[in-house]
Amino acid sequence: MGMSTHPRVFETILSGSFYIGMKIPEEYDAANITHFLKEGEDIVFAYGKDDLYKKIDYYLEHEDERKRIVENRQEKNSGKTHLQSHDEKGTG
Repeated sequence: MGMSTHPRVFETILSGSFYIGMKIPEEYDAANITHFLKEGEDIVFAYGKDDLYKKIDYYLEHEDERKRIVENRQEKNSGKTHLQSHDEKGTG
């Protein structure tokens, strides 16, 4: 295999930051992040070096789009972590 979603992807997402990175083919990605996050709505993937550079330039120029993606992901994920559900119940 040799590839998988790096833990940094999840750390970035959980910290409330914008994430853009290279797409790992599903057959090589044990975590298969696309089961959790929708491309273009929650995360941004690039498909090669030129595509990565184009998307970096685009999102640097379009702060509103970066914020939309982060906010969309935060709305979907709010209150859904194991620790958050325990805190809401007073058991954490």
